[in-house]
Amino acid sequence: MYPANHDNCSTKEPLATVGNKKLAHVSVFVAKNNFLERRIHSPIYNELNELNLIYMPLEFRVGTFSRSLVSAEVISLQKPEDTECLKHGDHVEHWGHVFEWDEHYLTASQLQPWRVKGDPLCDKALEEVFSDINVSVGHDLLECVLRKAAENPSGPAASFLTEVSRIPPERIVASPEELRNAHKFYLKNSVAIMQSLNYFTLAGGFASPGITRVLHSVSYLVESKKDKTEQSQTTKDRTYLRLAETFQFVLEVMGCTTQSDFSQDNFHNYLFPGGDGWKAVLRIRLLHGVARRRALKKLKDAKTDEIPINQEDLAATLGGFSAAPLLCLPRQYPVFLRNKTSIMEEAAFVALWRHVGFYLGVDSYFLLNHFSSPEVATRFLISIICHLLPSKVDSNTFDPPTVPLLQAIANRPPFPKSFEYNSAVSRKLLGNPLSTHLGLPPTTSFRLKLRITRDFFIVQLPVLFGQVYSRKGWDERRLSLTKMGLERLVRFQLGLRQTSYRPRNEQGELDEKVSRLEHSELEPGGREKFIKGWRDLMIEMTLNI
Repeated sequence: MYPANHDNCSTKEPLATVGNKKLAHVSVFVAKNNFLERRIHSPIYNELNELNLIYMPLEFRVGTFSRSLVSAEVISLQKPEDTECLKHGDHVEHWGHVFEWDEHYLTASQLQPWRVKGDPLCDKALEEVFSDINVSVGHDLLECVLRKAAENPSGPAASFLTEVSRIPPERIVASPEELRNAHKFYLKNSVAIMQSLNYFTLAGGFASPGITRVLHSVSYLVESKKDKTEQSQTTKDRTYLRLAETFQFVLEVMGCTTQSDFSQDNFHNYLFPGGDGWKAVLRIRLLHGVARRRALKKLKDAKTDEIPINQEDLAATLGGFSAAPLLCLPRQYPVFLRNKTSIMEEAAFVALWRHVGFYLGVDSYFLLNHFSSPEVATRFLISIICHLLPSKVDSNTFDPPTVPLLQAIANRPPFPKSFEYNSAVSRKLLGNPLSTHLGLPPTTSFRLKLRITRDFFIVQLPVLFGQVYSRKGWDERRLSLTKMGLERLVRFQLGLRQTSYRPRNEQGELDEKVSRLEHSELEPGGREKFIKGWRDLMIEMTLNI
């Protein structure tokens, strides 16, 4: 039945209205074409059919199950409060994802208190440095905090630096071996991971009503107004640059920049105090602080006590960068194989992001309890989705940035993809129910579906070949070239800039001087070196398949 009749459950609300008829929340799950689907039972079946409410596919199973799925017992969540009714062992569905509830999942009442907690250490440091937050536009925030701390060693800026200059506590810190394994895991699967971030984490994760409200208030990715009209090319370019900056951040925390040399014994130092990865994390944390202060000013009349970019949002972001790629890999790879090495590397990947979370200002409660392993982090991510992406939302909310984001990255060199292609990939990763909710068009073209499957296989083929090919130097060379190619690609996307994540003005524009300050040329001859090296690798792979 739907929902299950647990004690303390809220009153069941109508599923839909047809004319003046309200449909009760009654449904069962039936097997159809080897997929578990939900069939709505109603006396007005024909009217439901016209509304396309007859079948709602449950496309993804998440985690392990202690017992077989019993279709009639699967509980479908409609609003965050429904999680309060769940018991250990319940089989639950939300946005097409089916999972078994256990102690690692969090209810709405466990997550909601974190929405009124921010990052006071960071906020106080910024208040000392910038009495007017608009003065921060175009400045390197970390350099400003460092200067203020030197001027006033007992002030908030100095306190902030003291806290972020210590090694993360035991059970949070990532070991040098874990950082190396995470680096290799990322490079091995870089295309699939970046697609996960683009088409799942950013396209879907930013669609939460609360997060969308903040994005609109600070003109991040979207215009600061309710506007359903086609976005301008200027807005698309601005969104594209923001995404490119996000991917530079990923490269920096993964140790995939020129400054990080994997061959050195002290490679891991890049993500400890003083390292380039560490500096990137702090700059992003301070940038969050600027956005939080701006949003608080813009949303001061909102009837809520929630803090913008609060602790739940920060932990959700961490889950989106760590657990979401692991969740999406099987959805992209036609042949998904796991061995001891890949399992170890997945754990290291989560450990790296847990380490990053400490410097990003995520509360230790989350890091210790919900990022201890890939399995636990995945459960946390699902809990966040249940809480931040309810099936029912207020019709007065802002439009999610999903469609504008996918439009912004469409038809961009060096691998131009249409908006229809981007939407289809996002739909494949997010699932049909959530994609439809976010306004993505349906994927009706069989040719397009076939093309995406082919592209996924092409992405995975070098990964599979590297696992079985006897000459280990081949895969090492592939990872080295991948690192080179990714850094060149992001630098190119940023317009030959290496960003320091300087705040933009309230219209989302960069200060004119920033392009000059952050200008960074590509290595001469690097393009030809990369193309030749990659071509040689592909020829060797083709001859040995």
